[in-house]
Amino acid sequence: MSLYSTWGTILNTFNPENPRHLALHAEMMSHPNAEDTIMVLYYLVSPIRRLPPQVLERIFSFSIVDAQFDLDTSEMPWALTYICSSWRRVAISTPQLWRKIDISFGHWSPSSNLLHLLNLFLQRSSDCPIDVTVQSDVDSDSHPALEMLMAASHRWEDAWLDLPLALFASLGPIKGHLAQLHTLEVLPCVTPDDSDKHLILDAFQIAPKLAEVGIACERNVTVLLPWGQLESYASTTDSLPRLIRSLNGMRNLVICVIKPIYYINEHPSPIQINLPQLSALVIEGGHPCPNGFRGTLLHSFIVPSLEHFKIEWCKDDRYNVSHLINLVRRSGCSLISFSLKMPQKIPDDILEFFEYTPGLERLSLRGTLLTSLLTRKLSRTRSVPGLLCALHTLTIDAEFPSRELVNMVSSRIEP
Repeated sequence: MSLYSTWGTILNTFNPENPRHLALHAEMMSHPNAEDTIMVLYYLVSPIRRLPPQVLERIFSFSIVDAQFDLDTSEMPWALTYICSSWRRVAISTPQLWRKIDISFGHWSPSSNLLHLLNLFLQRSSDCPIDVTVQSDVDSDSHPALEMLMAASHRWEDAWLDLPLALFASLGPIKGHLAQLHTLEVLPCVTPDDSDKHLILDAFQIAPKLAEVGIACERNVTVLLPWGQLESYASTTDSLPRLIRSLNGMRNLVICVIKPIYYINEHPSPIQINLPQLSALVIEGGHPCPNGFRGTLLHSFIVPSLEHFKIEWCKDDRYNVSHLINLVRRSGCSLISFSLKMPQKIPDDILEFFEYTPGLERLSLRGTLLTSLLTRKLSRTRSVPGLLCALHTLTIDAEFPSRELVNMVSSRIEP
């Protein structure tokens, strides 16, 4: 950029009636070097600096995804306050930029500046709903940072809490003060000293907007929730009876994710779990446990609206497929997508299950081996349409007979 073109830009935009431009003129006179002065003025009158605050606020809003509470004040949203005074004013007065609060406190992290920065976030977010993430290993029944957040619990919209039992027990005062809470993750940390304790956590029992919940519970904790209004539930559980009792109260549940942990020996007889709205069911992960856990669940569910189903088996069992068939037949559901993970080969009798899923569009099979028989049976011919006529997406993570698989895929490609 030449000196003359820069000077021309400034002359075209300079207005002696404008107080800001007069201030720029004074800035120019304070610089002995004319070219440096012109460059300074050029940047000061650049188009980005003439944007209305409403436009800047809209631009800043795109940084909300990355904005979070962090002791490193060089990160977003703090960085927006360092550019210039006008950006600082807009950033500080935009509550949405300060709505994500992510803190950790405990023996591993310094907290000298924690309360001050947390207070700034709470002030600058004004009355805006806030997302709260709190992680701590403090073995205490209170902490100033948690108390500050509890005072703003009426603004919590999304809460992720990874706390020891003692701190969870201190949440009692927020009961009935969770008007905005929509999403909740509860991760109680049970120490060896808590082995003989049992906490009934009822702080979240009254939350009129609560719809999505995830719980990772030990046997020492019972979480009371407004089960009937939940739409999404994820449970990492070590107690099958408790899980069944909870599910029985979720008549409006749409999405359910279950991850069993430890070696569960509790296998009560199947109890009817009627979930008329359930559309997606996932039973996966966790530590290995007897297949009876999954079998009991599958024989308990009545899910007429189920469309998406994913299951991982811990070990091969001749009853695995019969459990799946029982679920689909009893519920009368029409699956659209199905994902199966086996520890060894994918059983050939899964073909029997496919006879009950004619509308299946997406299929994922994971295991050590996909047999030739299964591959051939999935092929189609003009005279024998075969199974899964609606299938358009197939994912295989297993060893497979390449020629048979190519033939099967070719048979399903429309001419």
